[in-house]
Amino acid sequence: MITDIFISLNNQDGNVPSWIEIIPAGGAIKGRDGRQYNNSDPEKIVNAFNSIGQPLIVDFEHASEILAPKGFEAPAAAWVEKMAAKPDGSVWGEVNWTPKGEKSVSSREYRFTSPAYKLSTDSSIIGISSIGLVGKPNLDLSALNNHQPETKKEKSIMDLTAITSALDLNEGASVGQIASAINSLKEEKSIALNSVATPDLKKFVPRADFDALKETSEKTLVELNSAHETSMNIAINSVIDQALVDGKITPATKEYHVKQCKQPGGLDNFSDFIKSAPSIGDETSLNSKQPDDKSEITLEDRWVAKQLGHDLDEKDKK
Repeated sequence: MITDIFISLNNQDGNVPSWIEIIPAGGAIKGRDGRQYNNSDPEKIVNAFNSIGQPLIVDFEHASEILAPKGFEAPAAAWVEKMAAKPDGSVWGEVNWTPKGEKSVSSREYRFTSPAYKLSTDSSIIGISSIGLVGKPNLDLSALNNHQPETKKEKSIMDLTAITSALDLNEGASVGQIASAINSLKEEKSIALNSVATPDLKKFVPRADFDALKETSEKTLVELNSAHETSMNIAINSVIDQALVDGKITPATKEYHVKQCKQPGGLDNFSDFIKSAPSIGDETSLNSKQPDDKSEITLEDRWVAKQLGHDLDEKDKK
């Protein structure tokens, strides 16, 4: 709330003060129009400023409170970098002046400050919104204490700059065109919100349906893998058992061939192998071969026999 409290800058001899008074001493502060503001807790006001963590603007003629909300510029004259409460209850701020602000104060174009207070319901000051450089003799005090209505000129400028620019309209857009553009935006917003609430089922699936489908797919995949493994084991055992029957492999190598068949392409490789592999148990002519009636006895044979106590010649005589 912009107040009608004016505080002197005390810029004697053109000096620019580094500290300015923001709230006068005393619990009750009375404005020129008779209204009162309570300065009941100066430390709370300082703490409120510190909690924001950024400088407080000092502008020209309360531009940040009156003109900025309408889209106009509100250049800073200075920035309050630090705030402190004195024992008498007054609150002061350390300022960093801009070149324009410093010149305005040093040349005495502006000799007073007017703080914009943040008030509670009982008119207690709880914070500072901004501080304006003002020239007390030239101001309408009631205008500082209330937001002034827009003049026709200001309203026209607002229509052509702020609103039309925000809506991407031509500079000469009429009020009707502006209203139409705003209504279109409202309709687009409604459609967008409705789309979010009820998305197109051709592009989106409800989360519950997606989760159910995912669970079913995972279960089906497990079952297919299990069925494939069972089928593969049956095929492998069938081929291995037949190879055993045919004598292509021995029982001792069965486990080895089973493991090889479970490798990628292993069953096909084993099937090709047994097609050309000989039968380990094929019959030979050894069982039908008769031994010679007499064998030639060598000297070595006679010597070995003699060592064992046998006489091969005596055996032959018999």
